[in-house]
Amino acid sequence: ALPSPVVMSPRPRLPQALRERPQALRDFPPIEAFTDWGRYDAGDTLKSLRRWARYAQPWDLSAVADWLEEEQRKDVIKFLTRICEERRLYRAQSRELLTQLLSIKEWVTGESVVDEDAIAESFYHTGVAPMYAWPPTPVASPNRSMTESSATSLPEFSDDLKFWPNQGASKSYGASMAAAGSLSKA
Repeated sequence: ALPSPVVMSPRPRLPQALRERPQALRDFPPIEAFTDWGRYDAGDTLKSLRRWARYAQPWDLSAVADWLEEEQRKDVIKFLTRICEERRLYRAQSRELLTQLLSIKEWVTGESVVDEDAIAESFYHTGVAPMYAWPPTPVASPNRSMTESSATSLPEFSDDLKFWPNQGASKSYGASMAAAGSLSKA
């Protein structure tokens, strides 16, 4: 008889107070600023977060997200979606930050860190959806099983480069340049 395989469970995560604090967290806004709008100004918090994200390297963004607890990352993302809803002046800047953070795996890892409906609402009027660091949630149809729906909902990839966010803009720019070229020859 063969010995049964040993199943190792992942090591439990240390409490945040016991983990080494990343250097990149130095200029990060206070965690309470994302939830306590009575004490902290949302506009100032957004400006501070934006400044931090602009100067941080991608690995620093990942390190900070890894150090933060799930609930804290959720608060940051919820804060940005709330800014999109309530503060017209900061809407574009908030979307820019959401796009940047959602593209990093460590920011979106966790049970309920990202509210996909709130994200979709934040980007609704732009016609552009952010590029997520996770696949879209599969939707099961009544006629197919969940595994069939999951397999058919995945995008097909080829060797061609595809730039989804600006694809429409590129086509219209190319068409207008072609039209301008034909007018100048006439």
